[in-house]
Amino acid sequence: MSQCDIILRARGWQVFALLLSVWLMPLCVLLALFPGPSYANYFADHPTPFLLTVVVLEATYFGWCLAVAATLNARASHSERMSLAFPLFSLCVTVAYMLLFTSQFTQSIKWPSFLAWFFLALHLFAMFTNLYLMWLVGRSLVAAEGPAKSRGLRVLGVFMALWFSICFPVGAWWVQERARRVARLGARL
Repeated sequence: MSQCDIILRARGWQVFALLLSVWLMPLCVLLALFPGPSYANYFADHPTPFLLTVVVLEATYFGWCLAVAATLNARASHSERMSLAFPLFSLCVTVAYMLLFTSQFTQSIKWPSFLAWFFLALHLFAMFTNLYLMWLVGRSLVAAEGPAKSRGLRVLGVFMALWFSICFPVGAWWVQERARRVARLGARL
């Protein structure tokens, strides 16, 4: 059993709890340590913990999406499988961008102002990576479920559920349950 298959053993509520805890835990700790409006000053003076929290959240979310897509992609028929080389490459670039962007806000590194266009291009690439990964999960899930009518609408449904998971991971719960059902039934092995 591969590591990606272990991801599909988790229930939807467990993935929801994991993604929600990674999102809410730093906020709860911050509000407990700095009650009232003083937490805003903490962000201004010490942005690194907040930005590293964003990196951990995105790494958890992207990691889950990639694991689900890789596992379901392996269960699809050979003609419907997609290459995972571009998503892996783009995720590496995105994580490197997030680390560079985080370092821009620390006192240790000051980037020249002309690099703003470079960071803008990397930011747009990171957004494209996020959208592409949502589409890859949707397409892999629909392909692993087997042939059916309205295939494009089903991919769009998964895409939209993951789109709303960026803010609140309820869509990840729904997608995880569908992916788990496909893995449990052994569809199209």
